[in-house]
Amino acid sequence: MDASKHEYIPLSPTDEDHELLSEENSTIKEDIHQSTGGTSWNGWTLFLAACILSAALSAINLSILSAVQTIRVLPTPMKTPSVYIGLDSLRGKNNTLCRSRVTYPESVATFEKENVRGRTRLHAPGDKMILELGGTKSAYVDFRIPDYGLENCTLSLKRNDTSSPPALTQYAANVEIWLLQDEGKLKNKVLLDTLNFANETQSTTAPFFCPAQSHLFFQLRCPGEGCHVQIPLQNVTAMSKHPIQQTAYVG
Repeated sequence: MDASKHEYIPLSPTDEDHELLSEENSTIKEDIHQSTGGTSWNGWTLFLAACILSAALSAINLSILSAVQTIRVLPTPMKTPSVYIGLDSLRGKNNTLCRSRVTYPESVATFEKENVRGRTRLHAPGDKMILELGGTKSAYVDFRIPDYGLENCTLSLKRNDTSSPPALTQYAANVEIWLLQDEGKLKNKVLLDTLNFANETQSTTAPFFCPAQSHLFFQLRCPGEGCHVQIPLQNVTAMSKHPIQQTAYVG
């Protein structure tokens, strides 16, 4: 074997080898540091973005809740809760069942033209008295509304010829029903309805607002030419003994 053809391999590393290794190690460390630093920065960015988004959503949610609570506490008209919720949706053949809770007049009086302060109260011992109205004469009737938990009422007129004496009206008459705003005053009165008062008929007004435990006052008038209505007050007032025969009520 010719020794001149082979290079000499040293048994220990030279200074040049140490320099090459140190350069490679420093390059690897720089790469590792750069890659680690970039990953850490991206993580903090995502964390901060999530915190900002969460804070913004929380602020929006609190603003919405505050606005809703503010709207809820705004003053609104008070309404009496009804214990008869759902009765208005009932549809039966016998519509009179919904008017089973009724009240009757406490007193009846008459007055001429607009002189309601000079009205004459009809004192009817045993309810035996005849109410006459028509032309310039009007009737003044008051009711007390029991606490049934309801807010709407209707006023009905029924001509009952089975009572004694019978109703003396000889023809059908249109009777106007006016709701008075104050006791003994015709100012700002409201026309509720015009009822047909005829033999064997019952007329009812449209529903109107009637607060529980209130005291309501009405004017009944028949302004038609030659109108003359006579109604026996037997079994009409709240003290009547036979409510089934009463001829005027609020329900």
